[in-house]
Amino acid sequence: MSDLKISLGVLQRISEFLAELPQDQIADLAEGRARLAYVPLGSTEPAPSGTRSSRSRGGAARTPFVPSQATVELLGRIEAFHTREDVAKELAPLKGTALVDIGKALNIPGAGGLRVGPLRAEIVEATVGRRLDSIAIRGFDGPRP
Repeated sequence: MSDLKISLGVLQRISEFLAELPQDQIADLAEGRARLAYVPLGSTEPAPSGTRSSRSRGGAARTPFVPSQATVELLGRIEAFHTREDVAKELAPLKGTALVDIGKALNIPGAGGLRVGPLRAEIVEATVGRRLDSIAIRGFDGPRP
């Protein structure tokens, strides 16, 4: 089966799954308050995220990034913000290492290789930006429906 057919099959299954979810659960997924998990056939527990199946292409397994307590606390404060500008102000005094830690905690691809400005922009979008875009696309007024 080609990669395209596999991708289309996966998207079809996800679409069918989402069609059966209640609206509040879909909103939680869209706003980042919930996530989907892979549960292998015959199992009742989700597979650990980031692990590869036996079809792995090789290479060393990565150790998961564990953010510092300061990073966790900062991300908690940022989650409460309702504007991109508020997040940008919170990030303004931070330098490279702290921003890279936040980027890694948010799973921003290539966080360690980004310059400070683009990394700040990615963090803003990964925290409040995409949530605001989702709310706007769905036509809600205010910070959250």
